[in-house]
Amino acid sequence: MDTAFCFAFRREVRRIFESGEAQVHVIALGDNDLREAIDARKVAGAYQQMEEMTHRLQSLINTCNETPDCHLTILTPLPSPKYHRYTDMWERSCYTMRTTAAQTRSPNTTVRNITKRYMGPVYNIRGTITGWDVIKSLFGHDGVHLSTSGVDVLIEEIVLALKVTPRFAFETDLRRVIDRVRQHKD
Repeated sequence: MDTAFCFAFRREVRRIFESGEAQVHVIALGDNDLREAIDARKVAGAYQQMEEMTHRLQSLINTCNETPDCHLTILTPLPSPKYHRYTDMWERSCYTMRTTAAQTRSPNTTVRNITKRYMGPVYNIRGTITGWDVIKSLFGHDGVHLSTSGVDVLIEEIVLALKVTPRFAFETDLRRVIDRVRQHKD
């Protein structure tokens, strides 16, 4: 999510508003910037990426707040098995997103923490949860991209995000959208 995306998003929201239609946006964030910072051995840089993300999130939320009948749901980024040792970074990212949305007090914006859907608890010998680890079966062999099961979880989260928004005419097209996403998931 860079500055160019935020600019294009604002332009598209204005265009849809001028057409007189209500609008619902679901943005599923990736973790490319975080992974690149980790690969470059610049973990501090990854935390800086999250701080920059805060400003961009505020921009997206404010755009929807300023536009009548504009609803936004942001899905948190997914950790991946390849970077499992940095799960705390994804947790911090999710926390940053939720607090940013809460600070704007937007009734039309929600942040869905889907990160935990891709993680399972780790237990010690006594059966106590000691942490969380990435569910590897939800990711492909490269440890970054989603497997078919992982895509199904993502589709389910997108559908849930759409169901919590007010009822608009787009609901009749929801099945078509889901089918189109399923065709392209591989």
